[in-house]
Amino acid sequence: MYAIIEEGGRQFKVTSGDVIRID
Repeated sequence: MYAIIEEGGRQFKVTSGDVIRID
């Protein structure tokens, strides 16, 4: 299970407490 967060034009994939940056 994961969530995609968009902040300041950047996207972050949050998986099990880990944050993966998506450019």
